[in-house]
Amino acid sequence: MFLDCRKISRIAGVSLVHLTILISSLDSINAANIIAWFPIEIRSSVIFSEAIVNTLAAAGHDVTYVTSVPPNKYIENCTIINYQSDFTKHHVQIPDNLINTGWYTHAKYWFSNQKEKFCFSDGVNRTVDHLKSLKKKYDLLIIPLTFFPKCFYPIAQEFNAPVIGTNVLGSYYYADELVGNPRNLASISADFKNSFFSAKVFWDRLWNLADHIVFRSLIREMDSVLHDARFKRHFPNFDIDNLPKLSLLINNNHPSIFLRPFMPNTIDVGGLHISAARDLPQNIKTFLDEAEHGAILFSLGSLVSSGAFDSKMAQMCLNVFARLPERVIWKYSENFTNTPPNVLVSKWLPQRDILAHNNVKAFITHCGFFGLQEAVYEGKPLVMLLFNVVDQGKNAAHMYKKGVGIPLQLNHLTEENLLNAIREIIDDKKYEKNMQHLSSLYKDRPMTPQETLIYWTEYVIRHKGATHLQSETVDMPFYQYFLLDILLFLLIILLILIWISYLILKIIFQYCLKTLKHPRKADSKKLN
Repeated sequence: MFLDCRKISRIAGVSLVHLTILISSLDSINAANIIAWFPIEIRSSVIFSEAIVNTLAAAGHDVTYVTSVPPNKYIENCTIINYQSDFTKHHVQIPDNLINTGWYTHAKYWFSNQKEKFCFSDGVNRTVDHLKSLKKKYDLLIIPLTFFPKCFYPIAQEFNAPVIGTNVLGSYYYADELVGNPRNLASISADFKNSFFSAKVFWDRLWNLADHIVFRSLIREMDSVLHDARFKRHFPNFDIDNLPKLSLLINNNHPSIFLRPFMPNTIDVGGLHISAARDLPQNIKTFLDEAEHGAILFSLGSLVSSGAFDSKMAQMCLNVFARLPERVIWKYSENFTNTPPNVLVSKWLPQRDILAHNNVKAFITHCGFFGLQEAVYEGKPLVMLLFNVVDQGKNAAHMYKKGVGIPLQLNHLTEENLLNAIREIIDDKKYEKNMQHLSSLYKDRPMTPQETLIYWTEYVIRHKGATHLQSETVDMPFYQYFLLDILLFLLIILLILIWISYLILKIIFQYCLKTLKHPRKADSKKLN
């Protein structure tokens, strides 16, 4: 299904006037033909991809947006191709039985069980054939790298265009590997790792190394399956060992949240999805305006279903909220018959707009990265209910270290520790102060995320790729990158020197022992 989209007047909080000023200040570039290939239906990926498409289309580029979730609003300069995915849902949710089962189980779920849906759909070939039939010259291909990094690489070869990868998570080791970013295993926690990690603790570093090795083995297994099961069938001429080089990595991050060493070809655009706060629905506005003691927002995002909360746990939360002087606004899919008067429950809430309300004092969250960034942007401290899925544990660990949130494990949640966490996060002003400081760091940038995205995208188009920004470490096997071959060589040299030293000492020892047992005759005569 193919739709032509119309103009929207505002994108991601930046007016078209500001974008026009930006474009006029740069070297002139004709409108480029860009393919934004984002068929993954995970809600966070959809939010990020729509922000990218809206920004580039508003800058005057002709964007072909391949998606399984067509946007509700029309966009000028945009052609939408419905990917016609095998999924039956409009977004993916973590199964309830995977909650709190550990990072390895989640990684196995994504990289093994979900590969059929994400990577092996026949919609890939149908979409590629349609685009090629249009006889258009495409100047750029933008693809997701977060969950299945090499899943869409063959498409780049089909269109012979520079490639920009995107990472929807704030920190993703394997995406870093594809663009040559430094990979310091001593300080970078493993992807999907949901435990708190300290680079200064020996055992943490040891287990982190083990987690990296296991995670990398899953990725390699995925690459092998892709090559054998899909690439050979759909793209017989594609060589997975000779991948197209990425020109750029667009990273949904800001160094105030995740501080990582990056090459010049990694660009942070964290907050790209954050728009100017809109007017709230009247019932929500009234509820918050009349919150004399302040209000709390409670939302678990879209990746975790409300089914992860059983009726007992939901009732426990209601009991806690009833004891609060603050009002609570809760995004939840079920209705309650005994809702306290200070609680408003709704199946849908404009999360970003509610966080902007002055009376909101705290945010109870599962610590998904988009909600986390919105809370940082508005300076709202966090009570973090950890389901330990995907990146949420890692996000919570970083927020805890920064002193802006209190983590609570879902499987150890009680009325008292939830109530105590809420009271501490609101009553102890250090959390609000720390979050306000983090918010100021997050907003203080030389360019907005939209301006940054436009500049670097057009940079790649102007230079027909930007592989000159890529480190040669991309092509190095891991044993060379981590100097394992050098260490092995030095170890062998050391062992040889030890062996030679041993032989020399052995000869000397034997000689001395022989001399002591059989003194020389000359010495004997002299003594006589």
